[in-house]
Amino acid sequence: MKNLTNLIGTGTALKDLLTSSPIFLVLIILYSIYSIFYAILYLNLESPSDLGTALGLISIFIGLISIYYALYMSRKSTKQLKEIQIDYWNTRGVDYSKQKKYDDALQSYEKAIDLDPSSSKLRINKANALSSKGQYKDAIETIRTAIMLEKPTSDRYPRALNTKGEVLFRQSKYHEAIATFEEAIKQNPQLVYPWINLGAVHYELEKYDKAIEAYDKAIKLDPKFVGAYYGKGRAHNSKKEYQEAIEALDNAIERFERTRLEKLDRFDIEMYALIWSEKGITLTNQKKNDDALDKAIHAYRTAIEFDPRYIVAWYNLGNIYSDKTEYDRAIEAYDRAIDINPRDVDVLSARGKVLHLKGEYNKALEAYDKIMEKLPSEDSAYFSALVNRGNALCGLEKFDEALKDFERAKKIDPFNTIVLDNMSLVLLALGRNEEAEAVREKASRLTRLVQNSNSYIDSSDP
Repeated sequence: MKNLTNLIGTGTALKDLLTSSPIFLVLIILYSIYSIFYAILYLNLESPSDLGTALGLISIFIGLISIYYALYMSRKSTKQLKEIQIDYWNTRGVDYSKQKKYDDALQSYEKAIDLDPSSSKLRINKANALSSKGQYKDAIETIRTAIMLEKPTSDRYPRALNTKGEVLFRQSKYHEAIATFEEAIKQNPQLVYPWINLGAVHYELEKYDKAIEAYDKAIKLDPKFVGAYYGKGRAHNSKKEYQEAIEALDNAIERFERTRLEKLDRFDIEMYALIWSEKGITLTNQKKNDDALDKAIHAYRTAIEFDPRYIVAWYNLGNIYSDKTEYDRAIEAYDRAIDINPRDVDVLSARGKVLHLKGEYNKALEAYDKIMEKLPSEDSAYFSALVNRGNALCGLEKFDEALKDFERAKKIDPFNTIVLDNMSLVLLALGRNEEAEAVREKASRLTRLVQNSNSYIDSSDP
């Protein structure tokens, strides 16, 4: 009877193993050892009946199976725990990358890789973080390891190639990137991302037809892929095919709003703002009438609504208001852009020009001074700020100071006719008429020289 109780107990233990914790598995092993020991002791010390002997042997057999199964389950539990840890660190890395906290992301990926050194997926993610941080050499080394870990026939292999192409693209190694993306497509023509990236490279090389062709391939594979419509819209915009561009961008907006507007992470917000901003650029380029500009303003405002720190949208919004001679609104937009990046030379320059147009010359001078503080004298933006500062000083009738600026500008570019014309006007204002006439004549000669060189026909032309 005691043996029967042991047999039933052992069977119950087997059932419990299915849901046991690692600690409980250890207890079951100890219980199984006790069961075997008891059965052996019973067989040796007593004179059992045939039934007792059979039950004792069965109890030993089940005890051995229990030990084996407990060890198996313990190993399986350890493996599952390891997988949970890998997934945890990888997920943390992805989240940190989306937040642009790349150092934290890299630490997370390293911990995941320590647990699973053979995972190409983890190394692909690490390479992306390194690339985003600008550590391209380390990114290439990491992705090469990922490629080596995969067979060319595996699903992960073309994905690794795609990531390598992205790193090369960020380094402006466009032809190497194209070859890598094409290899990824050859391995798996149904993968969308290599087609998207191939379109982006062709766009940078100003091969807009090829870019559109690549984006169309991506759209055919995944009609919901927002980035493909955005890229296609940009390419049509650069070709001055504005209607086609707006159609593509509207498709991007529609699909975005249909699938992702309710659950937006940081990347989604930036992408949505980018699409609206590109639509604003397209409408501005179209410039058929004020209605197009008003629609462009709406597009930029929408972009800013979703991403208030999107400096490009603020800058372009200021430019439109400037074109519409709504100078106060333009300055307001430029000020918001400067709040985001006080060192943005393009914004400072545009703001200075609007202040100049408003007749607020002292404020314009401050804007031009800030630009010149940030740039070396050989920079073209420095030269423009210097000339504009001279013009602002003329507005304040500070002709001596203005002349100094124009003379400095002349040293930088002795053949700039705008500088020479401005100098002649300042010299006239100072009563230095002969000098003014000499400078004006030099400007006229340079203008005629340029006109004659433009009309020159090369006799070697067939």
